[in-house]
Parts: sequence; structure tokens; C-alpha cells
Amino acid sequence: SHELRTPLIPILALTELVLAGELTSEQRDYLGDVRDAARRLLAMFERLLELVALEDYAPESSAVALAGLRSALVEQCSSKARERGLELGGSLGPGLPACAWLDLRLVRLAAGELCDNALRFTASGRVEVTLALAPEEERMGQRLILEVADTGPGIAQESLAAIRTGLTQGDAPLTKRHGGLGVGMAIVGRAVELMGGELVIDSAPGSGTRMRLVLPLCPAPEEIALRTDFVCS
Repeated sequence: SHELRTPLIPILALTELVLAGELTSEQRDYLGDVRDAARRLLAMFERLLELVALEDYAPESSAVALAGLRSALVEQCSSKARERGLELGGSLGPGLPACAWLDLRLVRLAAGELCDNALRFTASGRVEVTLALAPEEERMGQRLILEVADTGPGIAQESLAAIRTGLTQGDAPLTKRHGGLGVGMAIVGRAVELMGGELVIDSAPGSGTRMRLVLPLCPAPEEIALRTDFVCS
């Protein structure tokens, strides 16, 4: 971790310092490309390190206010949505308990990666973050669905299985245009595995994408649910 980050931090810092000075437009463009490349490389390192850290992670549940969780996820994505000119919304489905026992780190990590992908691959339109109960006919016991839906280009059926495993993207043009190694989806897969859930993807070219985390739902006790904190425990 230290060896990966150490060379990049001064590159970023010194580039920002030079960009703050007097430059020709050509120099500013070149340095802007250096800064953006360094940021992407640092983000990739951070994701790889996160994936490695999950290998030995022991899940730990806390009582989480579901309305607060959805609001926090939307807020987490709002800055990038504004930059992309995208609408960001979503809802809470009926019948959800006020609080549920969840591993907050894993939920936010997995949902954050899904939101990041949706925003990155959607050129125009809307991204929605929704929490709901799984339909009774689709669940054994109570299950929570955390869905991230977008109006992006969609994914071909033959690419879905590879994307679920991570470390790949849907097709070569998307890879060239958006970059990345698919580490985010590998993180999602590992986080969902640790939570005992599953990842369901509905998509088709030209029809957008819906990615759903289907997780075991254990409501928190009533006396805890009455509290309004984001993390109730």
C-alpha cells in the first residue's frame, strides 16, 4: 500500500501547484492530462487494495436506518451526478422496517461501486437508488433489494456472466472510452458473498441496466428502530 501510493502523491501535488501558475493553454492541457491519469491510477490502486482487504474481512452487523442509508448513498453519488449532468433519485419501497441489521461497510462499498459504474457509463438521463422488499414469490425469508438502475447503453447478455465475476468490462469500446479493469465489480461480488446475498443484473443493449443486491433482511428490534440515527446501534 505504501509503495503504491508514495510515488503518486507528489506527482498529483506538484502537478496541481504548477497548474495554479502561469501556463500556456498547451502546457495546461498536457499537465491536466498528467493529473487526470495520476488520479485514475491512484483510484485503481485504492480499489485493488480494497479488494485484497476483503479477503480477510470478517462481517460485522449493526442496526442501520434504511431511509438514512438510501439518503447517504444518493448523497455519496450526487457530486459525480452533477458533473455528468444526470438526474439522481430513487425511493423506499413499502413494508420496509425502519432499521435492519447490516454490515454497513460492505453495503456502502458494494452499492457505491454500483452507483459509480452507473454514473460512469450513463451519458444522459437518470440513475436511481432504490431500497425495497423482495417480492414474496422470489424470496425465502425476508430479503432486502438494493437496486441501482440507469439509462445507460445496457449490456449484452453474453457479457453479463463475465461482468458479475469482475475484472472485465462489457466490450472493448466501453473499456477504451471509460477505462478501468472491472475491479469494482470484483469488489461488489466479494462484498455480496460476505453478506450471504446475491447480485442480479437485468440489462439489454439500448435499455439501460438494473443491478440489484439481494441481501438477507433481519429487522432491528423495535426499541432500536425508534431511534433516527443513520446507524441505530
